[in-house]
Amino acid sequence: MLVTLQVRNTGTVTLPFGLGLHPWMPRSADVQLRAAAPHVWLSGEDYLPLRQGPTPAQWDFARCQILPDHLVNHAFSGWDGHAEIWWPELRLCLTLDAEAQYYILYTPVGADYFCFEPVDHAINAHNLAGGPMLNGLTLLAPQQQLQRRYRFGVSRKPAGGENQERDPAGP
Repeated sequence: MLVTLQVRNTGTVTLPFGLGLHPWMPRSADVQLRAAAPHVWLSGEDYLPLRQGPTPAQWDFARCQILPDHLVNHAFSGWDGHAEIWWPELRLCLTLDAEAQYYILYTPVGADYFCFEPVDHAINAHNLAGGPMLNGLTLLAPQQQLQRRYRFGVSRKPAGGENQERDPAGP
């Protein structure tokens, strides 16, 4: 499935724009994520990003790993736009290829869902150090447009097969 988002600046001045999707996914105890991003924007109590730092090991999804059992509500940056979400008990794998360099991961404690949100900019990019363009937003002059594509695929995997197919060493 291909999702295309497009926005046009219909105003009279040049403005920064950004696009993204905000889907939620069913969560089970052993759902796994692969989405490599070397940096994370750590949030304050208001959930707006405060500072960017290296992604800690517990949130390093360069290799497929089970989602943390604690709250994560952060934006990750430096993402290559490819992700896999694997539900071993269903033998289903969702792949995503996105025209995005950021994603938001939201894992509410005790919930039966989580959110994996591909976006082309940091949250609150307008107010972060370096300004909107250094944080992923795109300047559009009047009548210019911005387009992003997100391709989703679903495949069935043999029981226990995701990690063996991708990485013989396991998660």
